[in-house]
Amino acid sequence: MACPCQHGELCATKQWLSGLLAMAYWASLSMGTMYQNLYRSRDEIREWQQRDPIQYFVNYLTSEKALSQEDVRKEEAAAYAAVEEAYQFGLGSPDPDPETLLEGVYA
Repeated sequence: MACPCQHGELCATKQWLSGLLAMAYWASLSMGTMYQNLYRSRDEIREWQQRDPIQYFVNYLTSEKALSQEDVRKEEAAAYAAVEEAYQFGLGSPDPDPETLLEGVYA
């Protein structure tokens, strides 16, 4: 199918943007509140949040008309839903057998 906005490869990024947002959201959940203020000041955290490469990329795609704001909202909602679904699955899953702890570890 041809790209309606004639950006070629740029529009292919729509397919994995949701996954990228989900990974970033998951990382922020797992690291955000636990380690956020141990080593960084709030000002430094805020400064790096403003340099967020994902937000920079989204801004680039919207400025190039490869994504609309509505597309971004839909992808963010899909990412949050995917992370929430995975989180709920993890909470509802039984704990693994402790004897399997070292399976797949090669050191």
